[in-house]
Amino acid sequence: MKTKIKKIVGIDVSKLTIDVYDGKNNYYFKNNYAGFKQLLKTTKGHYVMEATGSYHVQLASYLFEKEQAVSVVNPLSVKRFSQMRFIRAKTDKQDAAMIYKYGQITELELWKAPKEYIVKIKQIFTATDLMLKHRSAYNNQLEAFAQMKVIETRVITAIKEQLTTLGTSIKALENKAEQLVLENAKELYQKLKTIPSIGRKSAIMLIAITNEDRCEIIKSEISNFF
Repeated sequence: MKTKIKKIVGIDVSKLTIDVYDGKNNYYFKNNYAGFKQLLKTTKGHYVMEATGSYHVQLASYLFEKEQAVSVVNPLSVKRFSQMRFIRAKTDKQDAAMIYKYGQITELELWKAPKEYIVKIKQIFTATDLMLKHRSAYNNQLEAFAQMKVIETRVITAIKEQLTTLGTSIKALENKAEQLVLENAKELYQKLKTIPSIGRKSAIMLIAITNEDRCEIIKSEISNFF
């Protein structure tokens, strides 16, 4: 959903703090529930923040639960907006002001908290991605050891055991992700897999990325495709 509300509150979110600019004043709060309460007591408007890993999620979810207009924007878009104006934000206050200015001229999309199963699937993808990187590193190390004249067999055994454990864990998590999709978006999942080159993992990832609020759009697009 798009919105044209222009009473913007720009927020720069970091791990421990949030810097805020509402067009007139700068504010500083802690990135916790006490800080969020102070934020709502002090400011009013359409809250805009960048996607900052996991740091923004708690605040965005809080504002959503309090029925506030909130948008989470792409940091790259804000960066390009800043570069086009030859502005280099160097402090959190300046970042908050830049996000405010970006929100002023941009057609914003309202953020919607993802359903619980979507959050779980995203966590699974994060974990399996890390495991795949570890597996690749182990395999590369095995290849490097294979080129050496002297090899400690216990090291090789230990690495192979880790590879076996990683393989088992990855498979189990991928199966869990599919189970969550089948329990919550079975029809969409099956339709996505009918598209050429879209397999199990890609279909699950598409559902997780788009969230439930766009499922009907995807279904419609798939129907038009055929």
